[in-house]
Amino acid sequence: MSLRLQRAAPPLVPTPARGAAIEFLAQLDKLQDWNAIYAFIKRNLPNCPDDGMYGEGYSDVVVHAFAKHWSYLPQLASLVARDPGFEAFVLRHIDETTDPQELKKMRQNGTSRCPPDMEDLCKKIATRAGEALRRL
Repeated sequence: MSLRLQRAAPPLVPTPARGAAIEFLAQLDKLQDWNAIYAFIKRNLPNCPDDGMYGEGYSDVVVHAFAKHWSYLPQLASLVARDPGFEAFVLRHIDETTDPQELKKMRQNGTSRCPPDMEDLCKKIATRAGEALRRL
């Protein structure tokens, strides 16, 4: 009978990609207002691509902002007026990978707490939240 000794796998060494992912995740919890979210996205794309773990992180931050920090909506309106691509990015990230309770809250905010001059944006937000909830 022979015994084969196996080497233990080498310890994981942080790679630049792994380091970027860790840094990306650490920053997500700090984002509350739309100016910070906008700067974060502009700083991280394309290095942290808009798919997989990164895409879900972007979605989480967008939905959380709508659910918990609705009072910052005028900031978002100002940003999308200057950068229409940001509106498309934000709306695309209202999806079913996020917290269903936050989706419900943001849909409620979009239908009952909309500032008078932002009805179009609120309607888009509420519609996307409803669509995401139906896909759950």
